[in-house]
Amino acid sequence: MGDQENHKVIGLREDGWVTLREGEGWQRAEVGDEIVINAIGRRSEEKTELDRRDNLQLILGDSSVPASWNEALQSMARGEIAKVGAAEKELEAAGFDRRAEWYELELLSWIPRRDLMHDGTAIEYLLKDGEGWERPGRISEVHLRMELLSTDPHPREILPSVERTIATESPNVPEMLRRSIDSLKIGSIVRIHCKAARTKELVKLFDSPLEGEVSLKVELLEFSKMEDVFGDESGVRKVSFGFGLFLDFFFGSSHFRPFVQRCGCDSFAAEVRTWHEGTELDCHMVLTVDIMPHIIELQVLREGLGFEKPGDGSEATCQISYRKKGDDTVLWSGSQTFVTGDGVTSEGIDAAVKRMKRGEKCILYLRKDRAFSDRFSRFAPVGVLSEEDLVAEIELLDFNRPPAVWTLPFDDAISAMKKRKDRGNELFKEGRYDEALGHYDRAETCMTNCQTDLDVQQRTVVDNIRATCLVNMAACYDKLGNIEEMLAHADKAVSLEPQNVKALFRRGTAHMKLGNLQQALNDVRFAADSGAGNDPEVRRRMKEIVAKISKEVRATCRMSWALRSHA
Repeated sequence: MGDQENHKVIGLREDGWVTLREGEGWQRAEVGDEIVINAIGRRSEEKTELDRRDNLQLILGDSSVPASWNEALQSMARGEIAKVGAAEKELEAAGFDRRAEWYELELLSWIPRRDLMHDGTAIEYLLKDGEGWERPGRISEVHLRMELLSTDPHPREILPSVERTIATESPNVPEMLRRSIDSLKIGSIVRIHCKAARTKELVKLFDSPLEGEVSLKVELLEFSKMEDVFGDESGVRKVSFGFGLFLDFFFGSSHFRPFVQRCGCDSFAAEVRTWHEGTELDCHMVLTVDIMPHIIELQVLREGLGFEKPGDGSEATCQISYRKKGDDTVLWSGSQTFVTGDGVTSEGIDAAVKRMKRGEKCILYLRKDRAFSDRFSRFAPVGVLSEEDLVAEIELLDFNRPPAVWTLPFDDAISAMKKRKDRGNELFKEGRYDEALGHYDRAETCMTNCQTDLDVQQRTVVDNIRATCLVNMAACYDKLGNIEEMLAHADKAVSLEPQNVKALFRRGTAHMKLGNLQQALNDVRFAADSGAGNDPEVRRRMKEIVAKISKEVRATCRMSWALRSHA
């Protein structure tokens, strides 16, 4: 850094420091970063250097930096030179020459630095920024290259570099590493300086006894982000990997703790079995894999062609083989053709096939309650046990999607929707209320889309089918214990057909269960007056409501009497 007279004064900043030479780039150092500067202290009228520090390493925002320098250094680009003043007490407190009226500062470089745990036990230094802008996020699977080094000025290798694929939500991942990964981009390299207390947390990652202070060097090679397909974290999650891996997860618990680890060239299927068996999970996992041959030696599964997927209502033809989890013996293998969403195969198979592409091959891990247990047992192929966790290998050979209902002639559209409604009725009778609900919902929604350019008679037909589906959905919600939704759907049915006896009865029942007894009585009485007066269930429900109202009236009278007596 030369004398001041060799620099052109660019301009005076609002807070008093002067730029002598502009730097390069748009990035700026932040509080907590480790900066490297040249600093020369001078008096205003003298060229003599009172103090000179070359390649001085400081922590921006630390007590080692005079307070008035912090804002200036945060505004400077790499290579920028500025003339910055400071009070005598600030200079003296930070260990600089108090006689200097100003310092000429040149910002040489900086390393972004974060206190990951906010207690000084895990300090992260960014050695190389990655590419792009996307980061792993809260739940993801990451492929890392990691190395353990000493904390000496010239670091030595403690453990050789290893590559791991880990799930960030795994309990085996230290919190400090999880926080670091969350902000990385592909290609990012960081060094985490770990105090002894944090070093112990690395044992699970390296499977080796560790102690004392160490530096963990981490490079993010690839990552996959989870896409919440249903948006409520209660159903399917789909993950897409940078190296061509796709996972679907089904889970009914918020305690989702996935952990997959790949080492060397073990088969991916074997690794997932280890994870699935060795980790306490309250979830069901569906795995669809497309792995390039150089990644996996023993098993190559492929992704399908194009972008179209069966969805609901498609006739799908699959080649499927089943085996027990942990056993390579094939229990059954063959071709199956079924209509997706019709509830004619296991829940897991149906859900997986709906999300596959033509020609795709996948491995499916089926927990027994998602396989062929209970209500799905009659769909189990010969030799496939209904009370076992299963592994299925599926290849989607072909599928035919049904035409969109609103593209069909009116009579064909009505026929298609009645077919869906009738299938919902069959599922309801079997006690499969969730699946029945889906069929009723699709029928009602499609009929809504059919209500353009209809004459009065056609609109009446459509409204009748919609009202019937809504009433049946209310019945499903009643069975599932969701009375608010039961009321909402019954109310919608009544708005379509005010004289619909079943709709009035369902709405009255919902009001009764919610404690709205007068509204319940009005609906049930109206249902009886509209022609259902001889229906035993209507008469029983009306009697039940009247009894509850009478009970409430008596209770109110007793309370009023007690209050008057007390007064």
